[in-house]
Amino acid sequence: DPVNSTILDCIKNEDPAFDSIDVSKRIFDFHFNNNFSRAVDAGTFTSFAKDLDNNNRILNAITDIGCYEKQ
Repeated sequence: DPVNSTILDCIKNEDPAFDSIDVSKRIFDFHFNNNFSRAVDAGTFTSFAKDLDNNNRILNAITDIGCYEKQ
């Protein structure tokens, strides 16, 4: 953990099950490739109505962690 920080409710040292990450080819797709990611439905309530793909998030409900909502 970073020095002088307080970290709460983190999922550490687990594969987030992103769709495609290949650093050598510079491919970074942060969508979830399955429903078995611990990040799915593990977020907090949000006031953001859409994710980065313009998919709906349910307002004031538990969402996925990250910038994309598993559809």
